[in-house]
Amino acid sequence: MEQSIAQLTADLDSYEESTDRAAKFLELTKRYKEFSELTPTMLHEFVDRIEVHERADRRAIVTTQKVDVYLNFIGTYQPPFDEVEEEPDPDAIAAHEKRMAKLLYQREYKKRREANGGKPLGHFEGKRPDERTPGEIAAAEAERKARLKEYHAKWYQDNKERMKAEQAEKRAAMTPEERAAASAKRTASRREYEQGYRERNREKMNAYARTWQKNKREQKAATATAM
Repeated sequence: MEQSIAQLTADLDSYEESTDRAAKFLELTKRYKEFSELTPTMLHEFVDRIEVHERADRRAIVTTQKVDVYLNFIGTYQPPFDEVEEEPDPDAIAAHEKRMAKLLYQREYKKRREANGGKPLGHFEGKRPDERTPGEIAAAEAERKARLKEYHAKWYQDNKERMKAEQAEKRAAMTPEERAAASAKRTASRREYEQGYRERNREKMNAYARTWQKNKREQKAATATAM
């Protein structure tokens, strides 16, 4: 009987203490019921302490982390809420998958690079570029230009119809004055390019003309001798 009385007394004291602490917290909320700015003084009066727990996955870039906020007089408080199932955003899902794929690729690349002795993947194992002969350099440059030309041709074939449709749509939306101005601009740009091309290749064109005239003279001389 005495133990029961002691237990009931303890429960009653705890209830009264909880009621008193709840009343103090309500009084505090009434004091700051209307405010326009959150000040450090208000935070100190409401918040007792904040406990930050360890991350769920310390190695991951995107993870969860639990944070407990203890309020004065009432401790931690979790307001009730109704769980509403939101429809997933396709753009957010696509962005997340793209970000994760990039992280996985970087992790895999790092492993492969470590397995390669720390060298970047695709490291040239043969002769160094400065140790190659002029013939090897010329062959490598020709191969690079051929690959670049093939890439440009493929890109043009893949995008030719789209580019034509975009240009036709753009021309249809232009006024006659805008079309005339665009045509004049293209003509001036073409003339400027041709003039620059002639300036850059003047010596080559002159050499070609001299060679052509020489061959023509030799052909005439050979024809006169045969007659």
